[in-house]
Amino acid sequence: MKLPIAKLSSAHERGRITRPSSQWTQPERASPFDTHYDFAGLSRILTIDTNTYNPTPQEVYGRGSIKLRLGNGGAGPTGILKALAEDYLHSRKADFAIAWHQNISHHNLQGLRKGDIDIALTYEREQERSAITEGFAVHHSLVFHDRFILVGPSHNPAGIEEEDTIEVAFQKIAETARRTPQMKLFLSRNDLSATNVRERKIWCNIGEEPWLGEQDWYYKCSVFPQAALQEADIVGCYVLSDFATWMKTQHTLSSSQLMVAGGELLLNSCYALLQQKPSPLALDFLDYLKGPRGQTIIQGFAVESSGVPIYMKASDLQSAVDKSKRVRDTRRGTKTSSKGTVLFSVNGPLMQPMNCK
Repeated sequence: MKLPIAKLSSAHERGRITRPSSQWTQPERASPFDTHYDFAGLSRILTIDTNTYNPTPQEVYGRGSIKLRLGNGGAGPTGILKALAEDYLHSRKADFAIAWHQNISHHNLQGLRKGDIDIALTYEREQERSAITEGFAVHHSLVFHDRFILVGPSHNPAGIEEEDTIEVAFQKIAETARRTPQMKLFLSRNDLSATNVRERKIWCNIGEEPWLGEQDWYYKCSVFPQAALQEADIVGCYVLSDFATWMKTQHTLSSSQLMVAGGELLLNSCYALLQQKPSPLALDFLDYLKGPRGQTIIQGFAVESSGVPIYMKASDLQSAVDKSKRVRDTRRGTKTSSKGTVLFSVNGPLMQPMNCK
């Protein structure tokens, strides 16, 4: 089976895109199925407020009526959901379409509860446990692994070094902020997405709570991962991101570089959850995701310009941690602390601010 490649548009290959136009060229098709865009592609990604629930599909794969709806935030823009959906449709000789709804994990679980989506692909274990406890989500299944990374400006005002762990790097950012509090230094998505929750956990591990109150150095920008990377690049901030989005977006950036990667604290695993009474189609798609064919697509999915696989299959937990360590040189992982535990109820609005107590 020919593995899919995430293709970069010519605009990406030419370099940085600071303010994308509203025009978007549909990517080359990887299968006989059409991909329909309901919004203006990248421009849409750059303007979505992640604190707001979005009930409308971001992309639709296949032909005919939509019979399966996927909810996911950061993986969709890399092209992996398109690759999986189109391969599934091809393998089943299907004559229907699959829609991808882009929301952060919390809102995807809300969509699952409301019946707006059939399968939520999320990254936040505590929210997932709450959904199962509250009784509206079932079939909690590991699908793939990604990993978080710290990206920062090339002039590196915090003086982060290659051997630093993520907690040491955050400590250096905090110390630099105390010296230059008026300078925008760190971009936070501030939306209680999985990325933001992990960011806050790291801050809690070093005894900091910068999201409480308003501080100039802590730049709050509630957008999806690709837009966060691009905004941090423009402003010159550090930002916690995920490796898959970095691989897809780095060609559009002019002054950002990968600073820190590696260790269990930065592991970012994606799980699937289904509605309480899932349809046979949703169950079949979940079987496909967990089965050899879907896992092969995940394992081989890469950005064309690098050839580097950006996800790890579900069974490769230790490999995911080890590969995370090798994203940039070799690093020793950090152990997480018990601080920063966040309690969620999926039935209701996001709870902000959360503190480290």
